[in-house]
Amino acid sequence: VIGGRAYLGSHNGYCYALAAANGKVLWRYDTGYQICSGPAVAGDYAYFGTAENGFFALNLKTGKPRWPARQMETGGLSTPALSGGKAFFGSANFGGYFYAVDLESGQVRWKVLTGPVKGGPAVKDGTVFFGAETGKFYALNADDGAVRWVSDTQGSTNSAPVVAGNTVYWGSLKDDYDSSRGWLYAAVIKPSAEGEEPFLRLCYGDEKSR
Repeated sequence: VIGGRAYLGSHNGYCYALAAANGKVLWRYDTGYQICSGPAVAGDYAYFGTAENGFFALNLKTGKPRWPARQMETGGLSTPALSGGKAFFGSANFGGYFYAVDLESGQVRWKVLTGPVKGGPAVKDGTVFFGAETGKFYALNADDGAVRWVSDTQGSTNSAPVVAGNTVYWGSLKDDYDSSRGWLYAAVIKPSAEGEEPFLRLCYGDEKSR
């Protein structure tokens, strides 16, 4: 909710601006595709992707596009994170890419082949963090997509990580069909002392692995 308005997408293909006080529809925009992720807002625009491969930027007051919809190579686009004039998001499709898109022009600045990414990323101090269904968790340079480090987890990551202080936290499922088994991870972003362990695994839901 920003400025008394709520912005959201729908499976019917519309992005809506609603009055937060009473739910009145202020405007709606038809993307033509299902919207399965939430919008992110920077300045006067809301940015979001669709279940196909379209990426959009709509004016918060009018709903008019900032630029024509940009078509990514893969679809099922995740909720973006906005930082440094770029939108960062992944694709849930098999063979999916992770993208950085310029907010002003809508052009792809870089992309990295990661496999399916369902959860949104987090950005901290020029590094983009996100997990993939392949069991890998990535830390990429926000400027050019270069890999800072990759961690092999014990299952797919379907949610967005959280950054707090000097630590990034994320969860993974051991089995996509059994949500009672999995792990919570914490990684030190910048080790403060020589020999400090960069990764810490915390377990839940599986007593034998504790």
